[in-house]
Amino acid sequence: GVLAGASSPQAHLPVADHHKAIQDHHAAVTASAVSAVVADSHASTPGEHGWPELEADSLAREVSAREVELRVLRKELEVREQESAYLNEQVRDAETKLQETSGHVGTLSAKVE
Repeated sequence: GVLAGASSPQAHLPVADHHKAIQDHHAAVTASAVSAVVADSHASTPGEHGWPELEADSLAREVSAREVELRVLRKELEVREQESAYLNEQVRDAETKLQETSGHVGTLSAKVE
């Protein structure tokens, strides 16, 4: 089952691998968002007629940057929710193993008495 070999050092590797994958994914999403914002800022140029278009251009870049930030935050939330679900599953597995172990100890104590 899920609990088989849970006390071996190898049982802890998937947890470390899972956390590393989450960190790598988060870094990639952040890098992608930053690249998009930089590309947007370089692609925009001031209007020919001066300040009103420059201000509109600036606002458009700000809106675009905020949209990218929102997408990054939503993706981060998704990753954190997945991590939370995974950790909750690990806690449930550990609690089940603890209950099973407690039952075995109780059985042994009863046999000794």
